[in-house]
Amino acid sequence: MTCKKFIVALAAILLSVVCEAQSPETYLGAGTGYSFMNSKTTELFIEKKVGKKDIAGLSALAYFYSPYKKLDLKAHPPYYFGGISYKRIIYTSRNFGHHFMLGFDVGWRRKQIIYYPSLGLEQEFYLGINTKFFFAEEVNYIPAFDNKWQPLLKTGIKLRL
Repeated sequence: MTCKKFIVALAAILLSVVCEAQSPETYLGAGTGYSFMNSKTTELFIEKKVGKKDIAGLSALAYFYSPYKKLDLKAHPPYYFGGISYKRIIYTSRNFGHHFMLGFDVGWRRKQIIYYPSLGLEQEFYLGINTKFFFAEEVNYIPAFDNKWQPLLKTGIKLRL
């Protein structure tokens, strides 16, 4: 499967979830992350509240990684991943939310299948009725990388569908 086919298939799955889940507790989001271990991420995701304290999500992301000290985006093409996530609400108030996150992503680069689990905490700040700003701390363990532990700081925005 080529990269373009994978992205089209993942976009179709995300779109089908969006069309099925037109509830007030469904969010479409975009974010970016930075790791001190020479990597950066960009991500598109959809989340749906499935219980009083549970959130399920699907994501598509590009992971830019370099085993060297300097990350050159032209010299190191991205890894593409698709994944699922589960979030448990730890605390929520009128203007703030705090979640525990557990996820699993699978992807490839140069005919090599790569997978990794992720674990983290996420804080959401409500900017309005339909908009949230989030900041997350996440740790990924990626066996295919030289630096297997990838701590990330992520930030982005979520829009209610």
